[in-house]
Amino acid sequence: MKVDHIASVAPTGNNQGPQRVKPTQESPACERDSLELCQGAEQFEEFLKAAQNVPDVRTDRVESIKRQIESGEYKVDSNATADKILEQLGF
Repeated sequence: MKVDHIASVAPTGNNQGPQRVKPTQESPACERDSLELCQGAEQFEEFLKAAQNVPDVRTDRVESIKRQIESGEYKVDSNATADKILEQLGF
């Protein structure tokens, strides 16, 4: 494709740059924002703080199962495991 002529763009409007606009009214004095939490939100915050203090891993339970596996005492009920999997899948 060959371009022979590029038309010039005509200027639009007044090109004097940015201008400041004077406010028509005085702004009212700033008021303090406030927030009120309902009782449910306050309880949720308490529960959240309590949950954050609980460890992610129950080390006592993990150690107990490790000892059972090492000693050969830990037995898995494959039927119960399969039932739980199917239950979680909605069957």
